[in-house]
Amino acid sequence: MSAKKGTETPVARGAGRPKISTHEEIQQIALGLFFEYGFDEVTIEDVAEACGISRRTLFRYYANKMEIVWGDFDKALAYFSRALEENVLRLSLGDAILSSVIDFNRVQKSELMNHRKRMSMILNTPSLQSYSSRKRDDWKEVIVDFLIDNEIDKPFEWYPALVADLCLAASESAYRTWLAKPSLPLDSLIAERYSVLRAGINESMVPHSQVLKAVRNHKPKSATPKKSSKMREAR
Repeated sequence: MSAKKGTETPVARGAGRPKISTHEEIQQIALGLFFEYGFDEVTIEDVAEACGISRRTLFRYYANKMEIVWGDFDKALAYFSRALEENVLRLSLGDAILSSVIDFNRVQKSELMNHRKRMSMILNTPSLQSYSSRKRDDWKEVIVDFLIDNEIDKPFEWYPALVADLCLAASESAYRTWLAKPSLPLDSLIAERYSVLRAGINESMVPHSQVLKAVRNHKPKSATPKKSSKMREAR
């Protein structure tokens, strides 16, 4: 695709094809190129040419290739935040997080193939990892803010960040299994991972004073020292 690949067939626009001029259309064209040739092999010039627009015009829509891959992630995060706020009104804390994460990752059946390709690219392309790390941090921040808003940081201020880290690890574990075994439903894989976290998250709602009281009242049994053979003989 790029100048380094002189043997590759250049991307050409069909005769009379209208110029692409929306975020969604540019993203669709760009992802098609990334899927076919590889993210690193496609340049921003290749994307602009395939869309029938100038490089400058492309930059009005997307600042870089990484941004194209992640798409409207900020809008998705806003949806995620609203889902958490709504679900916690009717569900336990752990169930609210699980339900919201499943909603956040729900994809229409017609988009499953492209979503799988995109997630494979995000998780397995080294040059995307630095940018993707910032996006993961943004995702975790939504959970942290949600927990703080619900005053879950009162007992331990580190707790929201820990829960967010565990949720991200559970989600990525589900995705890696889904990429390796496409026949398995993604929402079931996510629910399976989060079932390990859910009980612990719900138990964390116990008031801090009760936790401290239980710890202070716990008296470990003192081990009775064994008598030596000499002490037994003395008797």
